Amino acid sequence: MDSTKFQQLKDYGFKLLSFRPRSEKELKGKLSQFAIKKGIPQAFVLAAVSYFREHNFINDREFASWWVEQRRGANPKGDRLITFELKEKGIDTDTIHFVLSNKDSGKGDEDLAWKVIQPKLHLFSKLPMQKVKQKVSGMLLRRGFDWDVILKIIDSLKRKAYNKE
Repeated sequence: MDSTKFQQLKDYGFKLLSFRPRSEKELKGKLSQFAIKKGIPQAFVLAAVSYFREHNFINDREFASWWVEQRRGANPKGDRLITFELKEKGIDTDTIHFVLSNKDSGKGDEDLAWKVIQPKLHLFSKLPMQKVKQKVSGMLLRRGFDWDVILKIIDSLKRKAYNKE
């Protein structure tokens, strides 16, 4: 194995990992693109990915936990969207379910949904309830919240003074 080509891949992998954690699938894809561009055989890519995995530089469970934490932060997303994103990143379903069931952000989906719509509540107070339902459900669906959470939020809004009907 040509050590300079392997070192190039490792250096590029470390550069990618310095920006943010990556899933194994992500790193493999990026390294493959780099290898094609530089004329490095794909066998080196597999060896580099194996190196990163063995030295715990990539760990799909840790990546998934980090991803969930990030997606529940300042701009919250629901479990449905997070699950879709993690599948796109190559995380297996069991790991996704494990991470989502063990999230201890201290906030439930309903609290996160309230955090999403809170900045718009003053605008909703001027609208008829049918429009409020449309806007709230659209906003929360785009963020990946489940219907049961959306319906709880809408019911709460109905009980409060946010409707004009």
